[in-house]
Amino acid sequence: MSGPQRHGGVLGIDVGGTKVALHAEAPGRPAYDRTFRWPRGAADPADDLTVLAVEVDRLLDRWGPVDAVGVAMPATTDTGGTVTTWPGRPGWAGLDLTGALRRLFPDAATAVADDGDLAALAEARCAGADDVVYLGVGTGIGGGVVLAGRPVPGRSSA
Repeated sequence: MSGPQRHGGVLGIDVGGTKVALHAEAPGRPAYDRTFRWPRGAADPADDLTVLAVEVDRLLDRWGPVDAVGVAMPATTDTGGTVTTWPGRPGWAGLDLTGALRRLFPDAATAVADDGDLAALAEARCAGADDVVYLGVGTGIGGGVVLAGRPVPGRSSA
């Protein structure tokens, strides 16, 4: 059984404490790359999401539709997609990130994962290793574990 035919691309969003990177790809189209900084100051999630919405509109206007969106970020989310903790932008705690992504991308499949878990998985696949412990140092320190080829996400204390 096949679903509806899609013509959009895939979008990866790397959300950080100070900046965000967008990368979109689709067959037959040049890739789209854009990086922007979050507004300075108190890190109000409403202000941040407004800036993200402007950038998403720019992407859709200049590049075209997307069918799937993957978001990597250093925050902890619960199983429903609500941010439970993010030391880099503490105002995001309690934000329904899944709902915000649905509003930004109503016609696309969306998923969110911890950037350390995703980096560990990428390193494991690149190295051809089934088991990896990854430690990343950037604006903060994070990491991830891959066992038997599958990421092992940490647990939220919230």
